[in-house]
Amino acid sequence: MLIVEFPGCNPEKKDVMGLFWKNCFYKHIEEFRKSIKKLKGQLDVNRFNQKLANHMSRLCQEFIAFLSDSAKFIQKLMADVRTPKRVPSNLNLLKLRYFF
Repeated sequence: MLIVEFPGCNPEKKDVMGLFWKNCFYKHIEEFRKSIKKLKGQLDVNRFNQKLANHMSRLCQEFIAFLSDSAKFIQKLMADVRTPKRVPSNLNLLKLRYFF
């Protein structure tokens, strides 16, 4: 991955990671929420349905795992982006700040 620094561009002011999170993960988060809400409605009607309760439990566990894995991915990506790498000397097209 190559990240280019343009004069006057401050990635932290522009919340690049927030935009990345929204574009890559938020759709899946909304799908989980929608599924959980639908299942909760079914459970409200059928409180003692063990099959639905088990399904809700699995769905919530999957959602928590997805959020945890996504957060770890973003944290690693942020650490990688903030760690300057050596830029090959033949790569002088633009002012490059990070290379990995």
